[in-house]
Amino acid sequence: MLPSFIKENECPIYVKQEMVFDIPRKYEKYTHYDVVRDIFSICCDNKISRSIVTEIFKSKCMYTGFFASMIWGGVSSCGDKQDNLSKMLEYPKDQLIAIIEHVNILLSEGKVQDAFIFMETKGQGKIDGLGESYFTKLFFFLCKANDYPKVTPIFDKWTKLAYCAFLLDLGENDEFQRVVQSINGPEVKFKASYRVKVYDDFVCKMNLWANEISVSVSSLEEFIFGVDKRIDRTWSNPRRIFEKKVNTYLLQHRVCI
Repeated sequence: MLPSFIKENECPIYVKQEMVFDIPRKYEKYTHYDVVRDIFSICCDNKISRSIVTEIFKSKCMYTGFFASMIWGGVSSCGDKQDNLSKMLEYPKDQLIAIIEHVNILLSEGKVQDAFIFMETKGQGKIDGLGESYFTKLFFFLCKANDYPKVTPIFDKWTKLAYCAFLLDLGENDEFQRVVQSINGPEVKFKASYRVKVYDDFVCKMNLWANEISVSVSSLEEFIFGVDKRIDRTWSNPRRIFEKKVNTYLLQHRVCI
């Protein structure tokens, strides 16, 4: 079943243009690393987009692609060796490449849950500073660049909120209460025992819905991601729509989560 929000916005999703961003100047602090310098040289006029990052992965430059996806996603950075970008840049290159290649194999076989668990397990794919909001960015670009049948959309703060709103939209209220541990405004936290299953369900649903309205999973995910509320304060912004829907449900049903 297609959520009413997607059904009602089919046209805007289809025509939405890809967003292109300026690489924030804060990342210039890291150009003493070859890989960051390479990213700046690839990105003309310091512009970065999903397409540009995807092309880097298509050229089989997985190491460069990984950091391009992190910078595109706005990974935390302050240049003092304690931020997440610094931690990842200090990670041994050969080990990082081995992790990416293993994840790529799992995704090529459609083993989304295994890939998620691998990236969360110490001694396997766990990397200090790399949480699910960012390793699912890696998943997305690997699937997109290699044209895998199942594309894994990014699962971050805003798409988690969208997922919760879609459960309610589809009348899956019991499932919503079963998997959600807490909600604070737009911040969603899923119960530990359901996190992997929730992500896999999100992936399956997004692929199904994108196919149903004949758009790419990337386009659908980018649309539901919405716009920074400081830029778009209107109630047509998906971020505001989903936050209102979820919190209205909690209030009306007096659900304590």
